[in-house]
Amino acid sequence: MLKLNQKCQRSSASSDLNESFRAEGLARFKKIVGECSTPSIKDLSLWSCLLLKEPPFSDTVPRAILVGDSHWVPHFKNTHTYLELSECIQSFLPTLFMAQTAVALNRGALPGEGTLHSPLFTSLHRKAIASAKCVVSFHLEPLLAALANRVPAILIAGRASNETELAKKIGIPVVIGNNPKKMVAEVDVFFTHYPWKNVDQFCEEIMSEFSFLEKLSERSLEKSERINRENLNLPFTVCSMTDSNYLPFFLGFIENLNDASQGNFKCFLLALDSNVAKQIKKLKLASHIEVVTPADLWTPKELPVIEARSIGCKAFSSKPKLISWGLQKTDGPVFYCDSDVFFCEPVSQLRKVIETEKVVLFPHLNDVFPSAQLDGLFNAGMVVVAPGAENFLDWWSELCFRECEFNRERGVVGDQAYLNLVPILFTGVKIYQERNHNVARWNSKTLKLDLDLNSSETPIIDGGVKVSTYHAALCDERGVYQMKFLWDHLVSFFSPASVRNSSKALATNIVVQQSNYWNHLEHVSRLERFSERWLTKMHIRWAIQTKFWFTKTGRRTIAVLVFIQQMLNRLKIKSVNELNNPSIVYPENNSPGWVASNQKAMGKPPVKLTISKNPASAGA
Repeated sequence: MLKLNQKCQRSSASSDLNESFRAEGLARFKKIVGECSTPSIKDLSLWSCLLLKEPPFSDTVPRAILVGDSHWVPHFKNTHTYLELSECIQSFLPTLFMAQTAVALNRGALPGEGTLHSPLFTSLHRKAIASAKCVVSFHLEPLLAALANRVPAILIAGRASNETELAKKIGIPVVIGNNPKKMVAEVDVFFTHYPWKNVDQFCEEIMSEFSFLEKLSERSLEKSERINRENLNLPFTVCSMTDSNYLPFFLGFIENLNDASQGNFKCFLLALDSNVAKQIKKLKLASHIEVVTPADLWTPKELPVIEARSIGCKAFSSKPKLISWGLQKTDGPVFYCDSDVFFCEPVSQLRKVIETEKVVLFPHLNDVFPSAQLDGLFNAGMVVVAPGAENFLDWWSELCFRECEFNRERGVVGDQAYLNLVPILFTGVKIYQERNHNVARWNSKTLKLDLDLNSSETPIIDGGVKVSTYHAALCDERGVYQMKFLWDHLVSFFSPASVRNSSKALATNIVVQQSNYWNHLEHVSRLERFSERWLTKMHIRWAIQTKFWFTKTGRRTIAVLVFIQQMLNRLKIKSVNELNNPSIVYPENNSPGWVASNQKAMGKPPVKLTISKNPASAGA
């Protein structure tokens, strides 16, 4: 499992997301008032949370949010009340447990889609709150953010405190106790009959002291009109593909594309199974999506050959045909993107890559020389074509139909390795050199991928250049991949098109992200791998999704098993299979030199790298 670097781990371990709510609220406040004098408002950082209005996801179904505490709550210690509270709230709304700290994860959360902890990308917590139908929290900051989005907010506590008194003053309903069933019964009553009159009255009194409100609304209107003018008559045409297992990735992709294009896009989606089309019809964004099937792209003679291939090879074989389909339906350029591509900036940034050319290819810029040799020079997960590229697409499609498999020894890597020949065989081909697009784990060292210290959620390369598109196919060491993993997680949780717990690919990504901060989950994951390796013949499995391992007894059992495993590791016991069939380890001695040569070729100062003796495996 790939872990974050030490700097990232230290910052996330001590972070309290309540602080992020206050910090973002103050940042918005200062941005609005500018050089104006700051109003003398007591607890300004708290009340500024009322400015945290966010656009919700475009497609949502009713969901509740339970926000955990950032410190020990009286009467709740060691009782696993979070688990019980979540289960009780589930009785009237599917619930997302939002952990304020890594400690809260270990107190009473279950791994998977129902838990969110994102210390690197805290804006996703605010996005989730804006999309929810009810927010129940141990703290006021998330509740004020909920009120900013006019979402019912309810405070729960173990006993009366200054925070509960302040909540009552605001008009927020307060539930005090330590019996989850009774508490949730009260929550249900308040959710059904929420006292909006009292809450609105108090919020108006607070907000009336912010003399910049009119200025705020005017600026928001100007920004909205400006964006609409910029995107007028500039539709963004994109092609992508998915099956049911990867449907959550596409749902996240299309929601992200909707944000990045301000809703001005058209998507041609290749559905690799019949269930995809049924789910897409449930979306409000369905009018922007044209679903295409393999039968639409291939002739009756060709289709049986394609259908006989694996799901991956079927997709890769059909990609050139899908792009051709989109090109025939539009007058402008067509952008193919894998569904694990994330737009960090407006699509206008990507639109700039194609001007007079017919084809734009994005080089891998691999950090490791063997990968540069074996995986192809260009990444087929992002390709741009314009009218006039039909000959290239026909050629590419014919090769993919003849042979589309993964045989690196023969130089065949799905649909990708064929792209090596495109700049030689065709004119009007541009190799994209600015490097801010299609940034990924395979080039993260060469491009010096990091997060901007001044804007912690902004990925950058080369010490300051903003990443425009990020390809989350693998996990990078800095943790930027979490931006896409978490986005897919939330979109899937709120989307009417997603069947919960139906995607193994999404479940894997969620566990990869959560394990970075969740020590107990990491122990369970290791024991599961240990059981697969040692106890296969005994048919023993440590099911990660089983609630038992996250109860008090389960945690104690895990602690004992972890101790046993550590003792076995010290004895250096090796399995017979491992001794007879040693795993192949590719030497990475050339990696530092390869990255340094990449930097030199790009005119950049060389990068000092520290290669781990036991490099972590790739992610999901």
